[in-house]
Amino acid sequence: MSKRKTINKTLKYQMHYLKKAS
Repeated sequence: MSKRKTINKTLKYQMHYLKKAS
């Protein structure tokens, strides 16, 4: 449960970072 939430958070963070970098 916690693991899945962490992965989702990481994905969201990466997406946001990529969008900002783009």
